[in-house]
Amino acid sequence: MQHRLSIIPISTGKGYENTECLRMRAFCHLLLDYLPEDGLEEIKDSLLEAIKFYREPQPVSEAFHLNDSFEVAIGEGYERPVFQIAED
Repeated sequence: MQHRLSIIPISTGKGYENTECLRMRAFCHLLLDYLPEDGLEEIKDSLLEAIKFYREPQPVSEAFHLNDSFEVAIGEGYERPVFQIAED
């Protein structure tokens, strides 16, 4: 199987301003070519986990709908224990 990586600059979108980032992406693409088929499922899972970890956080307004309501249950109250702190 052969394939080619083409970088086509576009006038809109995020683009690749950082050439080191572009070089690293191309190198990772090359590494995938050398990966045996047995490792494809594992590397796919690893890449998905990395994407989830490194992606930019969603703004609060997108993560939670401010107009949504939900019921909560309040548990039993209790008295907090007193902790003694010894000072030196």
